[in-house]
Amino acid sequence: MRATRVDDGVSLRYLRADGTAIEATYEYVLAATGREPDVGALGLANTSIELGEHGVPQFDPQTLQVHGHPVFVAGDANGILPVLHEAADEGRMAGRNAA
Repeated sequence: MRATRVDDGVSLRYLRADGTAIEATYEYVLAATGREPDVGALGLANTSIELGEHGVPQFDPQTLQVHGHPVFVAGDANGILPVLHEAADEGRMAGRNAA
C-alpha cells in the first residue's frame, strides 16, 4: 500500500485480495492497520522450514499448510487478512486441514 498527500487529499494505491491494483484519491483517509506477524521467538530459522517475509514460513494460502511440513500458519500470523474474525476463520480452516 502507498499513501501520498496530494493537493486535493490523499492518493492511495493498494492491492485487493484478488491482486487487482487500485489507485484513487480521497479527501480524507482513516487507516486502521494490522501488525506484523510476531514469529521471531519460535526459532523457525533453526528448522528446515523455508521462511519468507518477516520470518513467516512459506505456506499454501488455500490450505495454510507450510510447504512440505505438517505445520499450518493461521490467523494474524500469516498476514493474509490480519483481522480478528478472519483470523478465527483461518484457525478453524487450518484445524480442519490438519485433522
